[in-house]
Order: sequence, then structure tokens, then C-alpha cells
Amino acid sequence: MAKVNVTIPDELLKRVDDYADSNYTSRSGLITLATSEFLNAKEAMSMIKNLSLAIGKIAETGNVDDETLGIMHDFERWTKIVSQDFN
Repeated sequence: MAKVNVTIPDELLKRVDDYADSNYTSRSGLITLATSEFLNAKEAMSMIKNLSLAIGKIAETGNVDDETLGIMHDFERWTKIVSQDFN
């Protein structure tokens, strides 16, 4: 596990520490969780956009080409990876 130094505003650090204390976790644990959730949300938006475009393409053409199938498989793999965070 890596150790890093970050600079954040004092007010935010106080909020982090207060939340961590009231939820029985560490500062590092909370920052790790928050970072993971943020990245998952960003990746989700990208995957949903791609999947939406793929579904639109299927609706327009009536078939699934290799590119569309690849997008669907990427989404399926991503959901399996992300859902492991919740088990």
C-alpha cells in the first residue's frame, strides 16, 4: 500500500475528520472510500453514455455490430468489477 501526502483546505480536513470519527473509520479509510466512489461515478457516466449510444445504434440499424458488441461487453465487465465493491 502506498503512502501519499496531499494538501487540502483546513475546513475540508475538519469535515473529513469529523465524518470519519462519527462513522468509526479512519481519515485514510474515508479518503480511500470517497476517491473510489468518485472514480466509480465518473466511470459510470462514461459507460452509461457509451451504452446509450450503442442502444441507439441498435435501435436505428436493427443489428449489433462488433463495435456495439464491444461496448456492451465493456459495460458488463465494468459492472462486475464495480459490483464487487458492494459485496
